[in-house]
Amino acid sequence: WHDAAEKLASAHVLSNADHKWGFFHESFYDFANAKRLYRLARPVTAYLKERGQGIELRNQLRQSLAFRRAIDPEVYRDDLGALLTDADVRFHLRSAAVSFLQALADPALEEWNVIEPLMEANPSGEVGTALFALIGRAPAWSRLSRESGALARWVRTPDPQLLNRIAWVLIQLERCEPDAAIPFLRRAWGAGVQGRQLVAAVLNHANLTASRAVFDLYLE
Repeated sequence: WHDAAEKLASAHVLSNADHKWGFFHESFYDFANAKRLYRLARPVTAYLKERGQGIELRNQLRQSLAFRRAIDPEVYRDDLGALLTDADVRFHLRSAAVSFLQALADPALEEWNVIEPLMEANPSGEVGTALFALIGRAPAWSRLSRESGALARWVRTPDPQLLNRIAWVLIQLERCEPDAAIPFLRRAWGAGVQGRQLVAAVLNHANLTASRAVFDLYLE
């Protein structure tokens, strides 16, 4: 095996330091492992549990999600949902899955459909909090929250925990796209006392000089 390892080292696949062999690029190992797990039809959650759920598995998790998203979107969505809902998966790994989502330049509505029920079910839980942070900070996910109709529905929710999350999301939206926030603020205003409190909370953080529409709403 030593001759084969030397050949792989010359091709920059393996490295040998202090008489210890390893992959020259960890990303190559992660990719190869992601491909292997997919061919074996191994759920990502099962693999993580078998390997002890250490922090070193975060890159393998992200690579597996990326590979399955490109090769088999349906399996990818199943794995994503399982990762985010399995209470036996450590939070640092579920957080890595959310970080993977945040890095996506082109999230799809089908992916939104995976996370939306989780956000509604437990907005103040660890995963719910991370997912609301996702739509507050990532413009592509913010857009999906609006295009899906979820944000318009949420601004009229009677759930105080969900309203707290939506207030933060709207504060971020108003800062980045103030005019885009207006329809949702006006919709919330017509939803009664809780809706007006939501609007007041957002406007208290608004830059009233950035948008005439926001300033006019403030005057009202």
